[in-house]
Amino acid sequence: MDTFPYESWDEAMAAARDAGEGFFTFGPGDNAATVILTILGAIAMVATLVLFVLTERYNLDEHVRRIKDEGMI
Repeated sequence: MDTFPYESWDEAMAAARDAGEGFFTFGPGDNAATVILTILGAIAMVATLVLFVLTERYNLDEHVRRIKDEGMI
């Protein structure tokens, strides 16, 4: 089943440049929804990286404490 409504990619890109036509995927990307989602994605990525580093630091500190308590260091 072919659900692509255009005969070629060139036709799809031309329709995307026209206001109100084309799929969102082919759209210009300068609308508010794209900007907001990009900013939210970047914030989520940075927060995830920070939380990962903090969690790993906690785990390593806990491991060192446990080793010291057992007298291995």
